Amino acid sequence: MTLLSGCDVSHWQGRIDWRQVKDSGVAFVFQKSTEGASYVDPTADPNRLGCEAVGLPIGFYHFFRPKIDAVQQAEHFCKVARGGQLPPVLDLEAPGFLAEISDKVALWVQTVERELDQTPMIYTTASWWRRWTIEDKTRRIVSQCPVWVAHYGVPAPMIPRGWQTWAFWQYSQSGRVPGIAGNVDLDLYQGDTLPTGAIQNPD
Repeated sequence: MTLLSGCDVSHWQGRIDWRQVKDSGVAFVFQKSTEGASYVDPTADPNRLGCEAVGLPIGFYHFFRPKIDAVQQAEHFCKVARGGQLPPVLDLEAPGFLAEISDKVALWVQTVERELDQTPMIYTTASWWRRWTIEDKTRRIVSQCPVWVAHYGVPAPMIPRGWQTWAFWQYSQSGRVPGIAGNVDLDLYQGDTLPTGAIQNPD
């Protein structure tokens, strides 16, 4: 299967020369959009416009804060994350409360599905998913939401519990891309054509 190369960015990368990024072979970009119930990444809109100018598909992710109301977080994301071509993403890496976090993740996913009419993708690691979620409460999420897995320094990523394979893989957090100063996360997409809107797990 073809693997397409991409990267994900936030305000930590500063100003980016998107023409250089595209010319280097990057095929897609994910951009941090929001965090919690109020934060908006200041580079989200400039980077969206920059990607659009050079024809790079971009998608947006929300950094989830487990101690904050999940519906408020989802509504905040939906108000801000407009104009992307790739599926919306829920970034799960902050610790929470085991008894509550599965329900909160489900609420975020349901709210985004209703507001954007798109099935979001889950970004996480196998260890985070195993530690903080309850399997019985996440079966619907696993069955509907593709997974973007983070795992570095390995020939193949460890798949979070319940999924059979990955859609996207963040394989490095210290990559280098022309047009971006300093380190940047590097990703692969497992497929020939990038998804738009809701996507299914690859076969």
